[in-house]
Amino acid sequence: MLNSPLSSWVYFHFLILIFVLFSCSYKKENPTWSEHIAPIIYKNCSPCHRSEQSGPFNLLSYSDALKKINQIKFVVQTRYMPPWPADPGYSHFTDEKVLTQNEIDLIADWIKNGAPRGDSTKELKAPEFFSNS
Repeated sequence: MLNSPLSSWVYFHFLILIFVLFSCSYKKENPTWSEHIAPIIYKNCSPCHRSEQSGPFNLLSYSDALKKINQIKFVVQTRYMPPWPADPGYSHFTDEKVLTQNEIDLIADWIKNGAPRGDSTKELKAPEFFSNS
């Protein structure tokens, strides 16, 4: 039956469809600071982890993150950080600091793969904060 032109055409396109679907669902293997991790850290960690704020160390650069990499991995995977007591499954708030499971997995994968910086030209500029903010 696979010898007919129509059957071969259908089989070939079925394989392409499976390949495309698998490729789309496959998560990135090599997250980098520049493209994947910096946006997460800057949004969820830097507002407190900067000078004159409650975080005990800065998280405003790649080098800051490398200094605390094992601690970051632990507190993110245990959901100790960011400290958000509200239940995100119940309600949402403006500027809430909650990591998705995908973001936690990205951070873990980044650390597991040696915490690569990536292309520094694609790196976001560290957030700027107004004094007394």
